[in-house]
Amino acid sequence: MEILIELIKYIIFGIVQGVTEVLPVSSRGHVLFLDSIFQAGIGDNDFFVILLNLGSMIAVIYFLRKDVKYCACNLYKYAFKKDRSTQIKKSYSYVKNIFIGIIPIFIVGAIVTLSGLKDYNESTSYVLIGLGALATATILFIVRNQMNEHVNKDVTSKSAFFIGVMQVLSVFPGLSRLGITTAAGVNRRLSKFSGEIL
Repeated sequence: MEILIELIKYIIFGIVQGVTEVLPVSSRGHVLFLDSIFQAGIGDNDFFVILLNLGSMIAVIYFLRKDVKYCACNLYKYAFKKDRSTQIKKSYSYVKNIFIGIIPIFIVGAIVTLSGLKDYNESTSYVLIGLGALATATILFIVRNQMNEHVNKDVTSKSAFFIGVMQVLSVFPGLSRLGITTAAGVNRRLSKFSGEIL
């Protein structure tokens, strides 16, 4: 019976992670909040946190499978067949900008992990998580009217790097990565549909 209860807990954690991952709220903050209710010790279990995020990543890749396949095929043509047609170059630029946007959070994540600051972050109080959630809501409230004004869908490397730098703020507990990057895109006058590649 105890095993069944534990299994149900972890299923609930997975559902909360999955639902909040695609919303402009902090999935990590919600998982930690749920952990405080169940007293499951998730905040101290790196393996389970990795599994939760791996599940989210697999779900996102599956949801975007057509885009992933499209980009992969076009990258192959760009790299090995030397195809430089407009659509092929667009796919190459799209993927290149994704990697440019990842660089800042990758560097900061590595520094936080190697320096031991991660341990401080994991044991953050729920007050800070609440403040982070409030900050996300405030930022999105400020930019809400601008989201439909911008129609620019061409993400430059400079804009991708700026969005990546702003994404670094999401290491603060309770701040939503999606919320921060959305606001950063609006700041760069990008359309909220700028991710369309097909």
